[in-house]
Amino acid sequence: MPGGAGEEGRERDLTARSDPARMLIVQQLLNGAATQTELFGRASDLARTECGFDRAIVLTVEAGALRADRVRALENPASDRLRRALLVDPVELKPGSTEAEFIRLAEAGRSDVTASRSPLRAAHGLEEVVFGAIVPEDTVLAVLVLERHAPPVTQADRVAAQGFAQMITHALERQLMRQRITDLSAELKYMMASSSALLQESLHAPMRLDRGENSQTVFGQMGNVKPQTADELRELFTRREWTIAKEIIAGKSNREIASSLQLSQETVKTYVSRVLRKLGATNRAEAVARFFSLSSAKR
Repeated sequence: MPGGAGEEGRERDLTARSDPARMLIVQQLLNGAATQTELFGRASDLARTECGFDRAIVLTVEAGALRADRVRALENPASDRLRRALLVDPVELKPGSTEAEFIRLAEAGRSDVTASRSPLRAAHGLEEVVFGAIVPEDTVLAVLVLERHAPPVTQADRVAAQGFAQMITHALERQLMRQRITDLSAELKYMMASSSALLQESLHAPMRLDRGENSQTVFGQMGNVKPQTADELRELFTRREWTIAKEIIAGKSNREIASSLQLSQETVKTYVSRVLRKLGATNRAEAVARFFSLSSAKR
């Protein structure tokens, strides 16, 4: 029968797409993306053809919704129309929806949810849909969405989608690790410069005798090296710390910052502590006041 022949041909295509040498090339293409926007765009374009679907897009999980803000324009016209539609109308992750359940179960190590009750499917006229979870460090940061008119989605399609999503995950982890190393390197440079300044002060500061209750520290100026101008303020922070500082100034909580920047709350807490320390502040209100004071200082 023609239908059987088509299904047999499709199985052969799936086998060809699972060729290790081909997958290695695809992984290298994903790893070569310089930014998250480039990675998610490149992944969307590749996933469509590699998994055998009509449309594909990587949507990020941000502020309780699936969003297309971090995807560049896509090569496939149908996929790009979906991207533009989602820019205007993100998919809210309502409790009990297919998307919300998929993310919840993916973080628990499962991926057995179908798209039968999908708001994404209903709102944007999608037909045969399958998801893949992009899950670095046990948190779903993005979802690969694959869609076609026919034939119906099979278990082999679900396996292929999740396999491709894992490849995206590996590439994203490489990007995030490189950024962490860059941030750590900048922090170490600051610590070395600060330590050097303290060492020089300890060698050249005048000695004072202990005066009992009225005594002063031997090295009166020792402590955090605080910025005095706007230029010094900017140079004091790593790129990530500067972003966190601006979020603090905007009045955002640790939870809101974590959601906005796709970081864990513990990571945000660590960065906030660094920002306060570098500003010489003991709390957020003091940090905001010092930030504005330095930002308005003469250069």
